Amino acid sequence: MRMFLPALFVGFSVLTLVSTDALLAADVKATRREVIVPDDAKPFVVKKDQTVRLTGEGIGGGKMTAKVSGPATIVSESLISHVRNGGILIGADYRDYEIRPTGKGAVKVTITSIPPQPDAEPKVTVYQFKVK
Repeated sequence: MRMFLPALFVGFSVLTLVSTDALLAADVKATRREVIVPDDAKPFVVKKDQTVRLTGEGIGGGKMTAKVSGPATIVSESLISHVRNGGILIGADYRDYEIRPTGKGAVKVTITSIPPQPDAEPKVTVYQFKVK
């Protein structure tokens, strides 16, 4: 939602409306962070200041959930669309989950993909990592 804030400029007696979008865009800075992306579901180790990115795969039209147990939290979920020959591919559902450690210890992330067909079995992938 775009909002406008009144701004009073010193030396002028004119009240000007400034868009919050312009204020936010002026203050955007790139941040550098280390993201760990496992290629398989084998246990691994991360540092507390690293982010873990896990990808769930499913069938379009289904449902996907991610559950975290242990000292970590999901900070973002992104729906991923693949483009080939200028068009978005349909039929598959890819989601990236970014997990940020909140403390030290063992973390378990369970990603469950439930297909849209009523008799299809859910696909469950479990990731485990230790935060040092």
